[in-house]
Amino acid sequence: MLVTNIFTIVFYLLFGSSTSKPLESYTLTVYVTGLESSTGQIICNLHNNESSFPKKYIFRKISIIENNKSTIIFSGLTRGVYAITVFHDKNSNGKMDFNILHIPSEKTGTSNNVKSLFGLPKFKDSKFWLKKNTTIQIEM
Repeated sequence: MLVTNIFTIVFYLLFGSSTSKPLESYTLTVYVTGLESSTGQIICNLHNNESSFPKKYIFRKISIIENNKSTIIFSGLTRGVYAITVFHDKNSNGKMDFNILHIPSEKTGTSNNVKSLFGLPKFKDSKFWLKKNTTIQIEM
């Protein structure tokens, strides 16, 4: 009997109860404004890793443009640090186009509306904490 009780206590301590709290999830809404036209689409990338920013992303959404604006919704996100990059894919080819100097020929934006004159934006400047349902606006 004593062995059974000890086994039950150890099992409960190791594996917990069946009433463990599920991970909370949040929704991130991104409003993209200031577009020059409603032609094409918006490509929106969600990042959570400084070392691979902005090349790699964890989620990508493609959104239509209406009245020179677009809304993108990411749902089911866990609490954490994220950054957003967007670009106006005017020709709907699914990739960012560059001019001969390798400068983007399509408008880009990031969370916190970071503008970089030279080079790519930095994660540390674009990051934000997601700890509740959040709405951000990116001005192109």
